[in-house]
Amino acid sequence: MNSIYPYLVSLKAKVENKKDSSYGDALKTIPFFTQISIKCESKLNWSDLFCFDSISPMIVFYQPGNLKSVVALGEVDAYSGISKNDFSKAYQMIQKNIQLMDNKAQYFCSKPFETQIDGDSQKEINNTSMFNFILPQIEIRETDLNTDIVCNILCENEADLKNQFSSACEFLDGLINACLTQCRVGEDDLHYLAVQNNMTKDEWVKHVNQTLQLIASKKILKLALSRKTRFTFEGKLNPIVLLLKMIDRVKYGSLYWIKIKNSVFMGCSPEKLYERKKQVIECDAIAGTADCKVMSDNKRLLSEKNKHEHELVTEFIQTVLTPFCQDKLTISELSSIQSHFVQHLYQSIKGKLKPSVTDLDLILALHPTPAVGVYPKDQHEVILEIENEPRGSYAGILGWIGLENSEITVAIRSCLIEDAAMTVFTGVGIVKGSDPLDEWNELNDKLESILSLIEIEYEYNES
Repeated sequence: MNSIYPYLVSLKAKVENKKDSSYGDALKTIPFFTQISIKCESKLNWSDLFCFDSISPMIVFYQPGNLKSVVALGEVDAYSGISKNDFSKAYQMIQKNIQLMDNKAQYFCSKPFETQIDGDSQKEINNTSMFNFILPQIEIRETDLNTDIVCNILCENEADLKNQFSSACEFLDGLINACLTQCRVGEDDLHYLAVQNNMTKDEWVKHVNQTLQLIASKKILKLALSRKTRFTFEGKLNPIVLLLKMIDRVKYGSLYWIKIKNSVFMGCSPEKLYERKKQVIECDAIAGTADCKVMSDNKRLLSEKNKHEHELVTEFIQTVLTPFCQDKLTISELSSIQSHFVQHLYQSIKGKLKPSVTDLDLILALHPTPAVGVYPKDQHEVILEIENEPRGSYAGILGWIGLENSEITVAIRSCLIEDAAMTVFTGVGIVKGSDPLDEWNELNDKLESILSLIEIEYEYNES
């Protein structure tokens, strides 16, 4: 991999040259947006940029299966909030901007599992309880064919134009200086001092039995229950070390690493909520789990319980997508996908969207699917009643929204890093026939799969 340094120097020179250009009639369209970009000869070692650790936000998406990655740094436009109504309003704002940007821009989007109804109160407002739409200052976009570095410039009026160019140059100076420092990211000591689940095994069994009673009463058909496991370390964790470890080891799914203010939310998800290419949409129906390490678990993967769990997810996605699409949906044959130590039943569901359907329509209708939520979806409140605490970013969504293309990932197999603590999130689907102890063991399998990607050895504890 080549150093990113000379390309950043070239990009800054290009931005400085553009600063004094005359944009004439283009400035009649406000907000005014332009992109300055350069093509790179090969893939880049962009990890040098993390020496500039005062940047927020910092966003990394990496898909090893198709050799695609996006690194996004800083922001030139951002919207955040906590309510469903505010989320919809913010989406309308970014959609208006995207249309003015002539299909050049993409906004990062993240939304927690829960969004409040306007007027609701929340005990604690933090990064994990807020949605975000972010247009980055700098993007590094890599595919198997091309690598581009892009600088986004957005201004609200003509007088502000030179200020925005100057801010972009200052930002690039910071990145260039970070490369020159040649900081070394050392190997952190990842031996934890303490580990604590947010519930005991007995409490878990009680939650599962409570869920099974709701299923027996026919109030619900399926519920995904989650668990938090908090690891405490002696010193402050270096999230960059964990990111680089995960990049080296990840083979499947979508890796994500999101730094906003003082916390980092990261993970590697096998589940795509949807991918939209113009009007063509594809959704993942993923449910049912078995351990990859035991060959006999192929039979367990195809158990009646797992097949029923998967059928509910597929049925939900079909029901939601059908009125949004022009033609009959295409559903792939039932197969399996691997996600590090575990495997899942999988089907792809594709359709052609009606011209009036927006990403907002899709997000609000599809999320959360029964793979991470409850079925029927209108019984959503039972999750909080049983789990008794909000999930925050876990099982929420994150990804990129553009005019022609969007891709949204479900934020599972994840952890939240705050100073010397790391909280790992795991979940399982409960349906008729679920066994509480089997589901507890599945949580531990998923926990192990996450920790293996960042080289943390987990000592199994019954508590």
